[in-house]
Amino acid sequence: PYVQSLLNVCFSIFKNESFDPIFGDSAFELIELIILSMNTRFIPFLPRFLPEIFEVFKTLEAEDAFDGHMLHHLSILKIFFGCFYIDPTTTLQFLKENQFTGTFLQLWIKYSDDFQSVYGCKVQILAALRILCDADV
Repeated sequence: PYVQSLLNVCFSIFKNESFDPIFGDSAFELIELIILSMNTRFIPFLPRFLPEIFEVFKTLEAEDAFDGHMLHHLSILKIFFGCFYIDPTTTLQFLKENQFTGTFLQLWIKYSDDFQSVYGCKVQILAALRILCDADV
């Protein structure tokens, strides 16, 4: 119940009419940390979580909210990397069902050089390894 409540708070930030990118960036970061810290305990949340975060992405993308400064595509990429890390099969299946696999990979390639921290590089590597080793593709 606590995890869902915290996620609801994060998602309410994105749905707020007076959306502020500073709070959006913090919400993305908090979501990413929830996924990674819960690890496999987050798997039961994925079926409900993935459509919701994807809808947030589509809305922000349509509004051209990813300006590269206050709100960056890296934020959404790291969330999907976290999802790949905990359950690559479900995450890949979701991307495929929503015809987003190609776009996701294009974003990953386009912004991979922007992951300049050791943490960002590790998250990419862990996600890629989980996809290669554990995903039912």
